[in-house]
Amino acid sequence: MQASSQDPSALRTFDVAVVGGGAAGTAAACALARSGINAALIDLHDICPPDFKADKVAGDQIGLMRRLGLFDALTEAAVRSNHVINMRRGRVIDRVESCEYNLPYEDLVNAMRRHMPDAVTRIVGKVARIEAGEDIQRLELSNGDRIEARLVILATGGGEALRASLGFKRKLLHKDHSVSVAFDLRPVGREAFDFETLTVYGDAPRDGIDYLSLFPFPTGTRANLFLYREIKDPIFAAFRSDPKQTLLAAIPGVEKAIGPFEIVSRALSRPVDLYEIDGIERPGVVLIGDAYRTSCPAVGDGLSRAFTDAERLGSVHVPQWLATPGMGAAKIASFYSDPEKLACDGRASHAANYRRNSTVGRGMGWELHRRRVILQRRIRAAIGSAIAPRRAAAS
Repeated sequence: MQASSQDPSALRTFDVAVVGGGAAGTAAACALARSGINAALIDLHDICPPDFKADKVAGDQIGLMRRLGLFDALTEAAVRSNHVINMRRGRVIDRVESCEYNLPYEDLVNAMRRHMPDAVTRIVGKVARIEAGEDIQRLELSNGDRIEARLVILATGGGEALRASLGFKRKLLHKDHSVSVAFDLRPVGREAFDFETLTVYGDAPRDGIDYLSLFPFPTGTRANLFLYREIKDPIFAAFRSDPKQTLLAAIPGVEKAIGPFEIVSRALSRPVDLYEIDGIERPGVVLIGDAYRTSCPAVGDGLSRAFTDAERLGSVHVPQWLATPGMGAAKIASFYSDPEKLACDGRASHAANYRRNSTVGRGMGWELHRRRVILQRRIRAAIGSAIAPRRAAAS
């Protein structure tokens, strides 16, 4: 790691300065280095501190981490699971095979940083000011250090100060979209739970509960609960004071599903507003991940968007931009209209709205939809169970 100098006259130059060293920023820096681009990663912390965000890497995220050269970082730090049991109202809906890597967000980021190419210059410090322009971007750190780069990638998550100073406006799409709750638990009276990963869906729209997910974690067994309620709802104070009794009251029958248990950590709550940034086609600065728009945690595609942004920028757009003079708004706009990025963002937006409506949507239409979806899954599971022995015999 290269830390910032104490000489206030110091000026350092890079092709790209990535501001924010979370999952999106770290992935972007790695992608840039793999394309031979001289990049700096600037973050306030040398080691990513604890942060309740993504606890799983799954689906397309695994392939994206392979493409970014970060798959070994993932397997080094995570616990892998492969089998999921899905339940609702005390009955098994289906059992599915699903490869998932489970770990705290900060462990993921720190593992990614350890596997970052040596070509990336890491700077520990706070960016106090950014002066953006058509050709050169000028950054000033709080200790007086100065940095110049042709492009700034802003990966500061929900941080508002730098975005606002550059004139970006946040457009609120859905305030209090959802709240996530996390805690650790362990079985009582036996060595382990009778499942690898278990999902228990909410009972009815009035409960505002999407699902409870229990899965193996480096610290034991983790529980993530996703709710469509306002953070002011009394249930969140109840989770802080007595998480077990609050869980038992929120999801009747949950102890029968998972067996006797005790909660061994405090419950963490994280509210999420859905927003996106207006006025993004500005020279010199590009926003990625949550700095551009947020995702629904219950869907779990925040990392998909972050890694897609990083991969498309590092492997496609930034190499093309640096090949010609200037860093005007037209170049920046080409990233936001990238077909793969648009498809990923579109899926996230659709999934966020669908997930909420399918959980708490009122009216006969949504009720019939919920029943149909559950029935279809049970039928597919039954058919799969029936033909599995035949396939095994044939093979």
